[in-house]
Amino acid sequence: MDSVRAFAEQVVRQSANTGINALALNAGIVRRTATGRSADGYEETFAVNHLAHFLLVRLLWEHLAEGAVVVLTTSGTYDPAMNAGLTPPRHTDMKR
Repeated sequence: MDSVRAFAEQVVRQSANTGINALALNAGIVRRTATGRSADGYEETFAVNHLAHFLLVRLLWEHLAEGAVVVLTTSGTYDPAMNAGLTPPRHTDMKR
């Protein structure tokens, strides 16, 4: 999340006089196991695909220009029907 905060600070500096007209959030990764962790201790795929987007919007919210557009893309990574090969979340399997 440190890199998200640093990016947000840079964007705020560069858009201080005009505001942000559009924000497109499209970062994403897929880690097939749930063992990888971000520096903050979150599972990496979840951290990049969800938490980072949320944090960036929160940090830039007050800097959006009136009428600004925010676009967030998603994928079927967590949809079991997509068969992305991800390890099922632990909270859904009480045996682990």
